[in-house]
Amino acid sequence: MHWLTRISLYKRWLTLLIVAVIIGGGIYATFHLQQEMIPDIELPMTTVITIYPGASPDVVVDQITKPIEEAIARVGGQKQIRSTSTDASGVGMSVVMVSMSTAPIWGRSMTRSRRNSAS
Repeated sequence: MHWLTRISLYKRWLTLLIVAVIIGGGIYATFHLQQEMIPDIELPMTTVITIYPGASPDVVVDQITKPIEEAIARVGGQKQIRSTSTDASGVGMSVVMVSMSTAPIWGRSMTRSRRNSAS
């Protein structure tokens, strides 16, 4: 038998003590971890959701989603634009992925201003 297995079987109290110390250390570290150690993560994307009640997906794409995509494409700094439209409710959604070098606030504000100018 391996020596660690032998000690764990014969000295169960020692095994439980080591496990308790490890769990206690983890709980202590969790509550005393400095806030600077947990970074603020913000994904480089923004979402535009449009609602056109009673419209078919083709109408939503032609009249709403495409003009918004074209306006957002003129902003620059985006890597990808993905759009979808649903069947029943006339909802369109465009997800704009911007490059990591683009400031998230700038990307959102430019997307918002272009979206407003497209409507």
